Amino acid sequence: LSILLSTLGRPTTNSLRVIADHGTGTADLFHGYAIIERGTVSRARKITHPFVRSALIAANAVANGARRGLTAETAFPGLRELVRLFYDSIRSGTPPPIAAETTLDTAAARDRIIAAIELSS
Repeated sequence: LSILLSTLGRPTTNSLRVIADHGTGTADLFHGYAIIERGTVSRARKITHPFVRSALIAANAVANGARRGLTAETAFPGLRELVRLFYDSIRSGTPPPIAAETTLDTAAARDRIIAAIELSS
């Protein structure tokens, strides 16, 4: 398991990569798409891999950008829907889409991460 956290790293990125015996899945959480790379091993695969990976990324980025453009999605996918759900919960008096406990747990985790980073500095 490997985790890298930085608020200063550039370019801005947020990704999740799962490496397994038969392939690797990479989710670009910042841009909202994912790619799957098969785990086949060969000389030809070694030569073509960077080109296939680049083509997968480009195709997914174009499709995602077109979808977001057609739906007038903001710079943060899902934010408009989340704000709508919060307003709906206020109007209807129902629980918010994110529970208070979840928000507090997230804040506590953030505080623990920052404390750990400060200890290691």
